[in-house]
Amino acid sequence: MLNAIKLINLRNAEFIQFIKGVLAIVLSNGPAALNVQAQYDAVQAMLATLETLFITEQGSAITTDISALDARRDRAVTGLTLMVNALIYHANPDTAKQAETLKKLFEKYGSGIARENYQAETAIIDNLNADLINKPEMAAAVAALQLADWRKEMEAANTAFDAAYLLRTQQLGAASKDTLFAKRQETNEVYYKLRNYIDSYYIINEGAEPYSKTVNELNALIDQYNTMMAGRLPDDKEEPVVPPAT
Repeated sequence: MLNAIKLINLRNAEFIQFIKGVLAIVLSNGPAALNVQAQYDAVQAMLATLETLFITEQGSAITTDISALDARRDRAVTGLTLMVNALIYHANPDTAKQAETLKKLFEKYGSGIARENYQAETAIIDNLNADLINKPEMAAAVAALQLADWRKEMEAANTAFDAAYLLRTQQLGAASKDTLFAKRQETNEVYYKLRNYIDSYYIINEGAEPYSKTVNELNALIDQYNTMMAGRLPDDKEEPVVPPAT
């Protein structure tokens, strides 16, 4: 007989790995030979959907893109600020005056733009860029100091970041915790069906192979996860899956 396991106490990543382990054992012993091909296929299909949702919720490649784009715009706005501050000390009085004009604008937005949170930095750079373009004295200073390329890079980096961040937000909305929880429940159902079929055939065939080997291997896997959960500290705060609030 297959041992019991409280699937609800497994964290999302653990749950996925457990189901993968079950499928690997069943596959190695032959789903057709075990007369559970349909049940195996059902679990495998549900796992694929669950993995997609989990990867999306964890961030996928877009999170990496967001970090890279944030670093890019940080470099742009910081570099532009440093250029303005350096040009204040230019020997040409007109150049220094133009730089002072821009410095006053930058001071309006604070000295730590690159240290702001994602949303705040996006808004600040948008507003700063708009001032550099639309205010005649600022546009003239940017042109006189030949800083147009810096301004354009800051704008492009900020726009690219905002687009990636919006896409990430949309993905998270599509793969909310409610959705992930629902898919885990569905995966539970097909897992239990597979488990019950293997148990039934094990009993009917009085432990004959390949059922004895399969059950022993599955029980070893289940025991590993039960031991892991039993050994958690009481104050371990990583979340097990819980039903969404109603």
